[in-house]
Amino acid sequence: MQISVYQSQLMPLLIRERDLSREVGRDHPELVAVRHGIETILQTYAKLGLKFPEGAEADRFARVRGMQADFVTLYLDSLRHQVDEHRLKDRELANLIQIEGLRGKEFSGYQATDLNMRAEILQLQELWQKQLDRENGVAIEKDTNGYSMKTLAPVKHELVIKKLLKFYVGGAACVLLLVALTCLIQELKDTRLKSVRDVRVSLRQPVLGSVSAFSVPVDGVGPASRLPHPALRYLHAPNSIEAENYRSIRTSLLVTAENRHAKSVLVSSPEPGDGKTTLVSNLAIALAQSGKRVLLVDADLRRPTVHQLFRVPQEIGLTDVLTGEIDFLNAVRETTVDRLSLLTAGESPANPAELLSSPRMAQMLRDAKHEFDFVFVDAPPLLAVSDPCILARHVDGMVLVVRVGKNTRTSAARVRELIHNQGIAVLGTVANGVGPGQDRGDSYYGEYVSNSSHIMNGVQREAHEPVGV
Repeated sequence: MQISVYQSQLMPLLIRERDLSREVGRDHPELVAVRHGIETILQTYAKLGLKFPEGAEADRFARVRGMQADFVTLYLDSLRHQVDEHRLKDRELANLIQIEGLRGKEFSGYQATDLNMRAEILQLQELWQKQLDRENGVAIEKDTNGYSMKTLAPVKHELVIKKLLKFYVGGAACVLLLVALTCLIQELKDTRLKSVRDVRVSLRQPVLGSVSAFSVPVDGVGPASRLPHPALRYLHAPNSIEAENYRSIRTSLLVTAENRHAKSVLVSSPEPGDGKTTLVSNLAIALAQSGKRVLLVDADLRRPTVHQLFRVPQEIGLTDVLTGEIDFLNAVRETTVDRLSLLTAGESPANPAELLSSPRMAQMLRDAKHEFDFVFVDAPPLLAVSDPCILARHVDGMVLVVRVGKNTRTSAARVRELIHNQGIAVLGTVANGVGPGQDRGDSYYGEYVSNSSHIMNGVQREAHEPVGV
Protein backbone atom coordinates (compact mmCIF):
# COMPACT_ATOMS: atom_id res chain seq x y z
CA MET A 1 0.00 0.00 0.00
CA GLN A 2 1.40 3.47 -0.98
CA ILE A 3 0.62 5.26 2.32
CA SER A 4 2.56 2.67 4.37
CA VAL A 5 5.49 3.10 1.99
CA TYR A 6 5.44 6.88 2.47
CA GLN A 7 5.23 6.36 6.26
CA SER A 8 8.23 4.06 6.18
CA GLN A 9 10.11 6.75 4.27
CA LEU A 10 8.93 9.64 6.47
CA MET A 11 9.78 8.07 9.87
CA PRO A 12 13.57 7.88 9.35
CA LEU A 13 13.61 11.45 8.04
CA LEU A 14 11.75 12.76 11.11
CA ILE A 15 14.16 10.99 13.46
CA ARG A 16 17.15 12.23 11.48
CA GLU A 17 15.79 15.81 11.50
CA ARG A 18 15.34 15.71 15.29
CA ASP A 19 18.89 14.47 15.86
CA LEU A 20 20.47 17.01 13.51
CA SER A 21 18.54 19.92 15.02
CA ARG A 22 20.25 19.14 18.35
CA GLU A 23 23.74 18.73 16.92
CA VAL A 24 24.06 21.41 14.20
CA GLY A 25 22.68 24.81 13.38
CA ARG A 26 19.38 25.35 11.61
CA ASP A 27 21.11 26.31 8.30
CA HIS A 28 23.36 23.27 8.11
CA PRO A 29 23.22 21.74 4.57
CA GLU A 30 22.42 18.22 5.77
CA LEU A 31 19.58 19.48 8.00
CA VAL A 32 18.21 21.56 5.10
CA ALA A 33 18.29 18.46 2.81
CA VAL A 34 16.43 16.32 5.37
CA ARG A 35 13.74 18.97 5.83
CA HIS A 36 13.38 19.26 2.06
CA GLY A 37 12.77 15.49 1.86
CA ILE A 38 10.14 15.72 4.61
CA GLU A 39 8.40 18.54 2.76
CA THR A 40 8.34 16.48 -0.46
CA ILE A 41 6.65 13.54 1.29
CA LEU A 42 4.08 15.86 2.89
CA GLN A 43 3.25 17.33 -0.51
CA THR A 44 2.70 13.79 -1.77
CA TYR A 45 0.28 13.22 1.15
CA ALA A 46 -1.59 16.34 0.12
CA LYS A 47 -1.90 15.09 -3.47
CA LEU A 48 -3.37 11.82 -2.15
CA GLY A 49 -6.05 13.80 -0.30
CA LEU A 50 -4.92 13.04 3.30
CA LYS A 51 -5.70 15.64 6.00
CA PHE A 52 -3.15 16.87 8.50
CA PRO A 53 -3.88 16.48 12.22
CA GLU A 54 -5.86 19.29 13.91
CA GLY A 55 -3.93 21.76 16.03
CA ALA A 56 -0.75 21.54 13.94
CA GLU A 57 1.39 24.67 13.77
CA ALA A 58 1.51 26.88 10.69
CA ASP A 59 5.22 26.40 10.30
CA ARG A 60 6.07 23.52 7.94
CA PHE A 61 8.52 21.96 10.37
CA ALA A 62 5.98 22.23 13.20
CA ARG A 63 3.56 20.30 10.94
CA VAL A 64 6.17 17.63 10.58
CA ARG A 65 6.53 17.26 14.33
CA GLY A 66 2.74 17.14 14.68
CA MET A 67 2.66 14.29 12.18
CA GLN A 68 5.02 12.20 14.35
CA ALA A 69 2.26 11.59 16.91
CA ASP A 70 -0.59 11.09 14.43
CA PHE A 71 0.40 8.14 12.21
CA VAL A 72 -2.61 6.19 13.52
CA THR A 73 -4.90 8.90 12.11
CA LEU A 74 -3.17 8.67 8.73
CA TYR A 75 -3.51 4.90 8.73
CA LEU A 76 -7.22 5.18 9.61
CA ASP A 77 -7.70 7.63 6.72
CA SER A 78 -6.09 5.17 4.34
CA LEU A 79 -8.38 2.40 5.61
CA ARG A 80 -11.39 4.64 5.07
CA HIS A 81 -10.28 5.21 1.46
CA GLN A 82 -10.01 1.45 1.00
CA VAL A 83 -13.51 0.97 2.42
CA ASP A 84 -14.86 3.57 -0.02
CA GLU A 85 -13.17 1.81 -2.90
CA HIS A 86 -14.65 -1.55 -1.85
CA ARG A 87 -18.12 -0.02 -1.59
CA LEU A 88 -17.75 1.39 -5.12
CA LYS A 89 -16.72 -2.04 -6.39
CA ASP A 90 -19.72 -3.60 -4.61
CA ARG A 91 -22.06 -1.19 -6.41
CA GLU A 92 -20.44 -2.02 -9.75
CA LEU A 93 -20.81 -5.75 -9.09
CA ALA A 94 -24.47 -5.25 -8.18
CA ASN A 95 -25.04 -3.43 -11.47
CA LEU A 96 -23.34 -6.26 -13.37
CA ILE A 97 -25.50 -8.84 -11.59
CA GLN A 98 -28.62 -6.90 -12.54
CA ILE A 99 -27.52 -6.67 -16.21
CA GLU A 100 -26.75 -10.39 -16.33
CA GLY A 101 -30.17 -11.13 -14.86
CA LEU A 102 -31.83 -9.16 -17.66
CA ARG A 103 -29.75 -11.01 -20.23
CA GLY A 104 -30.76 -14.31 -18.65
CA LYS A 105 -34.42 -13.39 -19.08
CA GLU A 106 -33.79 -12.50 -22.74
CA PHE A 107 -32.03 -15.83 -23.24
CA SER A 108 -35.05 -17.63 -21.77
CA GLY A 109 -37.23 -15.90 -24.37
CA TYR A 110 -34.85 -16.97 -27.13
CA GLN A 111 -35.00 -20.56 -25.89
CA ALA A 112 -38.79 -20.54 -26.03
CA THR A 113 -38.71 -19.14 -29.58
CA ASP A 114 -36.20 -21.81 -30.60
CA LEU A 115 -38.43 -24.57 -29.26
CA ASN A 116 -41.43 -23.22 -31.17
CA MET A 117 -39.46 -23.04 -34.41
CA ARG A 118 -38.15 -26.58 -34.00
CA ALA A 119 -41.69 -27.84 -33.50
CA GLU A 120 -42.81 -25.99 -36.65
CA ILE A 121 -39.94 -27.54 -38.63
CA LEU A 122 -41.01 -31.01 -37.53
CA GLN A 123 -44.56 -30.33 -38.67
CA LEU A 124 -43.36 -29.13 -42.08
CA GLN A 125 -41.16 -32.18 -42.48
CA GLU A 126 -44.12 -34.45 -41.72
CA LEU A 127 -46.26 -32.63 -44.29
CA TRP A 128 -43.47 -32.91 -46.88
CA GLN A 129 -43.17 -36.65 -46.27
CA LYS A 130 -46.94 -37.11 -46.66
CA GLN A 131 -46.84 -35.19 -49.97
CA LEU A 132 -44.03 -37.41 -51.25
CA ASP A 133 -46.02 -40.50 -50.31
CA ARG A 134 -49.04 -39.21 -52.24
CA GLU A 135 -46.94 -38.53 -55.36
CA ASN A 136 -45.44 -42.00 -55.21
CA GLY A 137 -48.93 -43.52 -54.93
CA VAL A 138 -50.14 -41.56 -58.00
CA ALA A 139 -47.12 -42.75 -60.02
CA ILE A 140 -47.83 -46.38 -59.08
CA GLU A 141 -51.49 -46.05 -60.14
CA LYS A 142 -50.45 -44.51 -63.46
CA ASP A 143 -48.10 -47.41 -64.23
CA THR A 144 -50.70 -50.07 -63.37
CA ASN A 145 -53.67 -48.53 -65.27
CA GLY A 146 -51.91 -48.73 -68.72
CA TYR A 147 -52.37 -45.37 -70.45
CA SER A 148 -52.34 -45.35 -74.33
CA MET A 149 -51.26 -42.39 -76.50
CA LYS A 150 -51.80 -41.61 -80.20
CA THR A 151 -50.82 -38.81 -82.59
CA LEU A 152 -53.66 -36.42 -83.22
CA ALA A 153 -51.87 -34.43 -85.97
CA PRO A 154 -48.45 -34.68 -87.66
CA VAL A 155 -45.73 -32.18 -86.69
CA LYS A 156 -45.15 -29.56 -89.39
CA HIS A 157 -41.37 -29.08 -89.46
CA GLU A 158 -41.55 -26.28 -92.03
CA LEU A 159 -43.44 -24.12 -89.52
CA VAL A 160 -40.73 -24.68 -86.92
CA ILE A 161 -38.02 -23.76 -89.46
CA LYS A 162 -39.90 -20.59 -90.42
CA LYS A 163 -40.13 -19.56 -86.79
CA LEU A 164 -36.42 -20.17 -86.33
CA LEU A 165 -35.61 -18.16 -89.45
CA LYS A 166 -37.78 -15.30 -88.21
CA PHE A 167 -36.02 -15.44 -84.87
CA TYR A 168 -32.52 -15.40 -86.36
CA VAL A 169 -33.34 -12.71 -88.94
CA GLY A 170 -34.94 -10.54 -86.29
CA GLY A 171 -31.95 -10.99 -83.99
CA ALA A 172 -29.52 -10.13 -86.78
CA ALA A 173 -31.53 -7.03 -87.65
CA CYS A 174 -31.47 -5.91 -84.01
CA VAL A 175 -27.71 -6.44 -83.82
CA LEU A 176 -27.14 -4.48 -87.05
CA LEU A 177 -29.36 -1.69 -85.80
CA LEU A 178 -27.46 -1.55 -82.52
CA VAL A 179 -24.11 -1.44 -84.35
CA ALA A 180 -25.39 1.31 -86.65
CA LEU A 181 -26.60 3.37 -83.70
CA THR A 182 -23.27 2.91 -81.93
CA CYS A 183 -21.35 4.01 -85.03
CA LEU A 184 -23.64 7.00 -85.43
CA ILE A 185 -23.14 8.07 -81.82
CA GLN A 186 -19.37 7.71 -82.14
CA GLU A 187 -19.44 9.71 -85.37
CA LEU A 188 -21.44 12.49 -83.75
CA LYS A 189 -19.13 12.58 -80.75
CA ASP A 190 -15.99 12.67 -82.93
CA THR A 191 -15.67 16.29 -84.14
CA ARG A 192 -12.28 15.88 -85.82
CA LEU A 193 -11.77 16.94 -89.42
CA LYS A 194 -11.44 13.63 -91.25
CA SER A 195 -11.14 14.61 -94.91
CA VAL A 196 -10.19 17.41 -97.28
CA ARG A 197 -13.88 18.11 -97.75
CA ASP A 198 -14.27 18.66 -93.99
CA VAL A 199 -11.40 21.15 -94.11
CA ARG A 200 -12.97 23.04 -97.03
CA VAL A 201 -16.44 23.14 -95.44
CA SER A 202 -15.28 24.04 -91.91
CA LEU A 203 -12.88 26.85 -92.86
CA ARG A 204 -14.77 28.07 -95.96
CA GLN A 205 -11.46 28.72 -97.71
CA PRO A 206 -10.02 27.29 -100.94
CA VAL A 207 -7.80 24.23 -100.51
CA LEU A 208 -4.44 24.58 -102.25
CA GLY A 209 -3.72 20.88 -101.87
CA SER A 210 -3.12 18.07 -99.42
CA VAL A 211 -0.12 16.15 -98.09
CA SER A 212 -0.21 12.43 -97.43
CA ALA A 213 0.51 11.17 -93.94
CA PHE A 214 4.06 9.84 -93.71
CA SER A 215 6.53 8.82 -91.05
CA VAL A 216 9.95 10.40 -90.85
CA PRO A 217 12.79 7.89 -91.37
CA VAL A 218 15.21 7.37 -88.51
CA ASP A 219 17.70 10.23 -88.32
CA GLY A 220 20.92 8.25 -88.42
CA VAL A 221 23.29 11.23 -88.61
CA GLY A 222 21.98 13.39 -85.76
CA PRO A 223 21.75 17.18 -85.34
CA ALA A 224 25.53 17.66 -85.58
CA SER A 225 25.49 16.71 -89.27
CA ARG A 226 25.21 19.31 -92.03
CA LEU A 227 22.79 17.11 -93.97
CA PRO A 228 19.18 18.37 -93.79
CA HIS A 229 16.67 16.57 -91.60
CA PRO A 230 14.94 13.48 -93.11
CA ALA A 231 11.59 15.28 -92.70
CA LEU A 232 12.49 17.38 -95.76
CA ARG A 233 10.94 14.79 -98.07
CA TYR A 234 11.09 16.97 -101.18
CA LEU A 235 14.87 16.96 -100.88
CA HIS A 236 15.47 13.38 -99.73
CA ALA A 237 12.67 11.58 -101.61
CA PRO A 238 11.73 13.59 -104.73
CA ASN A 239 9.82 10.65 -106.24
CA SER A 240 7.61 10.04 -103.21
CA ILE A 241 3.90 10.78 -102.97
CA GLU A 242 4.44 13.59 -100.49
CA ALA A 243 6.98 15.26 -102.82
CA GLU A 244 4.37 15.21 -105.58
CA ASN A 245 1.89 16.69 -103.09
CA TYR A 246 4.29 19.58 -102.44
CA ARG A 247 4.65 20.15 -106.20
CA SER A 248 0.88 20.32 -106.53
CA ILE A 249 0.64 22.82 -103.66
CA ARG A 250 3.48 24.86 -105.20
CA THR A 251 1.59 25.11 -108.49
CA SER A 252 -1.65 26.19 -106.78
CA LEU A 253 0.19 28.70 -104.61
CA LEU A 254 2.04 30.29 -107.54
CA VAL A 255 -1.22 30.76 -109.44
CA THR A 256 -2.97 32.26 -106.41
CA ALA A 257 0.01 34.48 -105.53
CA GLU A 258 0.24 35.79 -109.09
CA ASN A 259 -3.46 36.64 -109.14
CA ARG A 260 -3.19 38.49 -105.82
CA HIS A 261 0.33 39.92 -106.44
CA ALA A 262 1.58 38.22 -103.28
CA LYS A 263 5.31 37.76 -102.65
CA SER A 264 5.36 37.34 -98.87
CA VAL A 265 3.35 34.46 -97.41
CA LEU A 266 2.68 33.70 -93.75
CA VAL A 267 2.29 29.99 -92.89
CA SER A 268 0.44 29.08 -89.69
CA SER A 269 -1.86 26.41 -88.24
CA PRO A 270 -4.63 26.23 -85.63
CA GLU A 271 -2.67 24.34 -82.97
CA PRO A 272 0.85 23.07 -82.22
CA GLY A 273 1.82 19.79 -83.85
CA ASP A 274 -0.07 20.36 -87.13
CA GLY A 275 3.11 20.07 -89.23
CA LYS A 276 3.28 23.66 -90.53
CA THR A 277 7.08 23.94 -90.18
CA THR A 278 7.66 20.72 -92.12
CA LEU A 279 5.26 21.86 -94.84
CA VAL A 280 6.67 25.38 -95.25
CA SER A 281 10.24 24.01 -95.35
CA ASN A 282 9.40 21.47 -98.07
CA LEU A 283 7.38 24.08 -99.97
CA ALA A 284 10.30 26.53 -99.84
CA ILE A 285 12.60 23.83 -101.27
CA ALA A 286 10.07 23.11 -104.02
CA LEU A 287 9.90 26.78 -105.07
CA ALA A 288 13.69 27.16 -104.91
CA GLN A 289 14.19 24.14 -107.17
CA SER A 290 11.69 25.63 -109.63
CA GLY A 291 14.06 28.58 -110.15
CA LYS A 292 12.70 31.07 -107.60
CA ARG A 293 14.92 32.90 -105.13
CA VAL A 294 13.25 32.02 -101.84
CA LEU A 295 13.76 33.28 -98.28
CA LEU A 296 12.40 31.24 -95.35
CA VAL A 297 11.99 33.29 -92.14
CA ASP A 298 11.51 31.51 -88.81
CA ALA A 299 9.22 33.94 -86.97
CA ASP A 300 8.25 31.43 -84.28
CA LEU A 301 10.35 33.14 -81.63
CA ARG A 302 8.87 31.02 -78.83
CA ARG A 303 9.55 27.51 -80.22
CA PRO A 304 11.80 27.83 -83.28
CA THR A 305 12.47 24.61 -85.23
CA VAL A 306 13.42 25.62 -88.79
CA HIS A 307 17.14 25.66 -87.95
CA GLN A 308 16.86 22.03 -86.77
CA LEU A 309 15.48 20.90 -90.14
CA PHE A 310 18.24 22.62 -92.15
CA ARG A 311 21.05 21.88 -89.63
CA VAL A 312 22.15 25.51 -89.28
CA PRO A 313 23.07 27.46 -86.12
CA GLN A 314 20.32 29.40 -84.38
CA GLU A 315 22.32 32.08 -82.59
CA ILE A 316 22.14 34.94 -85.13
CA GLY A 317 18.68 35.47 -86.57
CA LEU A 318 15.44 37.43 -86.60
CA THR A 319 15.68 38.51 -82.96
CA ASP A 320 19.03 40.20 -83.60
CA VAL A 321 17.62 41.98 -86.69
CA LEU A 322 14.57 43.27 -84.80
CA THR A 323 16.68 44.54 -81.90
CA GLY A 324 18.96 46.37 -84.35
CA GLU A 325 22.09 44.40 -83.50
CA ILE A 326 22.70 43.21 -87.07
CA ASP A 327 21.62 44.12 -90.58
CA PHE A 328 18.96 41.98 -92.26
CA LEU A 329 21.13 40.74 -95.13
CA ASN A 330 24.01 39.90 -92.79
CA ALA A 331 21.72 37.63 -90.73
CA VAL A 332 20.50 35.63 -93.76
CA ARG A 333 22.15 32.21 -94.13
CA GLU A 334 22.60 30.13 -97.25
CA THR A 335 21.44 26.50 -97.23
CA THR A 336 22.49 23.38 -99.08
CA VAL A 337 19.59 24.00 -101.49
CA ASP A 338 20.37 26.38 -104.36
CA ARG A 339 18.47 29.70 -104.32
CA LEU A 340 17.05 28.97 -100.84
CA SER A 341 18.13 31.28 -98.01
CA LEU A 342 17.21 31.07 -94.36
CA LEU A 343 16.71 33.59 -91.57
CA THR A 344 16.60 31.68 -88.27
CA ALA A 345 14.73 32.90 -85.21
CA GLY A 346 17.80 33.59 -83.12
CA GLU A 347 17.77 33.42 -79.35
CA SER A 348 14.26 33.42 -77.86
CA PRO A 349 13.49 36.91 -76.49
CA ALA A 350 11.47 37.81 -73.42
CA ASN A 351 9.04 39.97 -75.46
CA PRO A 352 8.41 38.25 -78.82
CA ALA A 353 5.07 39.95 -79.50
CA GLU A 354 6.56 43.42 -79.02
CA LEU A 355 9.49 42.66 -81.34
CA LEU A 356 7.23 41.30 -84.10
CA SER A 357 4.99 44.39 -83.94
CA SER A 358 7.95 46.79 -84.20
CA PRO A 359 8.52 48.89 -87.37
CA ARG A 360 11.74 46.95 -88.03
CA MET A 361 9.70 43.82 -88.78
CA ALA A 362 7.65 45.55 -91.47
CA GLN A 363 10.77 47.16 -92.94
CA MET A 364 12.62 43.84 -92.98
CA LEU A 365 9.81 42.14 -94.92
CA ARG A 366 9.74 45.00 -97.42
CA ASP A 367 13.49 44.66 -97.94
CA ALA A 368 13.16 40.89 -98.26
CA LYS A 369 10.57 41.22 -101.05
CA HIS A 370 13.03 43.39 -102.98
CA GLU A 371 15.86 40.87 -102.57
CA PHE A 372 13.94 37.61 -103.14
CA ASP A 373 11.21 36.35 -105.45
CA PHE A 374 9.28 34.70 -102.62
CA VAL A 375 9.33 35.12 -98.83
CA PHE A 376 7.87 32.47 -96.50
CA VAL A 377 7.29 33.35 -92.83
CA ASP A 378 6.87 30.43 -90.41
CA ALA A 379 4.60 31.73 -87.61
CA PRO A 380 3.32 30.19 -84.33
CA PRO A 381 -0.15 28.57 -84.20
CA LEU A 382 -3.11 30.94 -84.49
CA LEU A 383 -4.97 29.68 -81.41
CA ALA A 384 -1.88 29.57 -79.20
CA VAL A 385 -0.53 33.15 -79.27
CA SER A 386 -1.25 36.50 -80.93
CA ASP A 387 1.98 36.55 -82.97
CA PRO A 388 0.38 35.34 -86.27
CA CYS A 389 -2.20 38.14 -86.16
CA ILE A 390 0.62 40.67 -85.71
CA LEU A 391 2.66 39.21 -88.58
CA ALA A 392 -0.38 38.97 -90.89
CA ARG A 393 -0.45 42.79 -91.16
CA HIS A 394 3.02 42.82 -92.75
CA VAL A 395 2.60 40.06 -95.37
CA ASP A 396 0.58 39.72 -98.58
CA GLY A 397 -1.36 36.64 -97.49
CA MET A 398 -1.51 33.58 -95.26
CA VAL A 399 -1.55 29.83 -95.91
CA LEU A 400 -3.30 27.84 -93.17
CA VAL A 401 -2.11 24.26 -92.49
CA VAL A 402 -4.75 21.94 -90.99
CA ARG A 403 -3.97 18.40 -89.85
CA VAL A 404 -6.67 15.92 -90.81
CA GLY A 405 -7.63 13.60 -87.96
CA LYS A 406 -6.27 15.99 -85.31
CA ASN A 407 -7.88 19.42 -85.58
CA THR A 408 -11.55 19.60 -84.64
CA ARG A 409 -14.51 21.48 -86.06
CA THR A 410 -14.48 23.64 -82.94
CA SER A 411 -10.90 24.79 -83.50
CA ALA A 412 -11.67 25.35 -87.20
CA ALA A 413 -14.63 27.56 -86.26
CA ARG A 414 -12.44 29.56 -83.86
CA VAL A 415 -9.81 30.03 -86.58
CA ARG A 416 -12.46 31.14 -89.08
CA GLU A 417 -13.81 33.68 -86.60
CA LEU A 418 -10.31 34.95 -85.80
CA ILE A 419 -9.47 35.38 -89.49
CA HIS A 420 -12.71 37.30 -90.03
CA ASN A 421 -12.25 39.58 -87.00
CA GLN A 422 -8.60 40.37 -87.78
CA GLY A 423 -9.19 40.83 -91.50
CA ILE A 424 -6.42 38.38 -92.45
CA ALA A 425 -6.02 37.73 -96.18
CA VAL A 426 -5.98 33.95 -96.65
CA LEU A 427 -4.49 32.58 -99.87
CA GLY A 428 -5.74 29.08 -99.11
CA THR A 429 -5.49 26.08 -96.83
CA VAL A 430 -3.47 22.86 -96.94
CA ALA A 431 -4.81 19.57 -95.58
CA ASN A 432 -1.90 17.82 -93.88
CA GLY A 433 -1.70 14.15 -92.85
CA VAL A 434 -4.35 12.86 -95.30
CA GLY A 435 -4.65 9.08 -95.56
CA PRO A 436 -3.81 7.29 -98.81
CA GLY A 437 -6.46 7.88 -101.50
CA GLN A 438 -8.63 9.98 -99.20
CA ASP A 439 -10.51 12.71 -101.07
CA ARG A 440 -8.09 12.56 -104.00
CA GLY A 441 -7.18 10.05 -106.68
CA ASP A 442 -3.56 9.40 -105.81
CA SER A 443 -3.73 5.59 -105.72
CA TYR A 444 -2.33 5.32 -109.24
CA TYR A 445 0.56 7.59 -108.40
CA GLY A 446 1.20 5.60 -105.25
CA GLU A 447 1.61 2.45 -107.35
CA TYR A 448 3.72 4.38 -109.85
CA VAL A 449 6.30 5.43 -107.26
CA SER A 450 6.06 2.43 -104.92
CA ASN A 451 9.28 0.88 -106.26
CA SER A 452 11.26 4.12 -106.63
CA SER A 453 14.47 4.62 -104.66
CA HIS A 454 15.07 7.36 -102.14
CA ILE A 455 18.18 9.49 -102.01
CA MET A 456 19.06 8.91 -98.35
CA ASN A 457 20.05 5.34 -97.41
CA GLY A 458 17.41 3.79 -99.70
CA VAL A 459 14.74 4.25 -97.01
CA GLN A 460 11.26 3.34 -98.28
CA ARG A 461 8.39 5.63 -97.33
CA GLU A 462 6.03 4.49 -94.60
CA ALA A 463 2.68 6.20 -94.68
CA HIS A 464 -0.14 6.62 -92.14
CA GLU A 465 1.97 8.34 -89.45
CA PRO A 466 2.02 12.18 -89.20
CA VAL A 467 5.04 14.36 -88.59
CA GLY A 468 4.89 16.42 -85.43
CA VAL A 469 7.42 19.11 -86.43
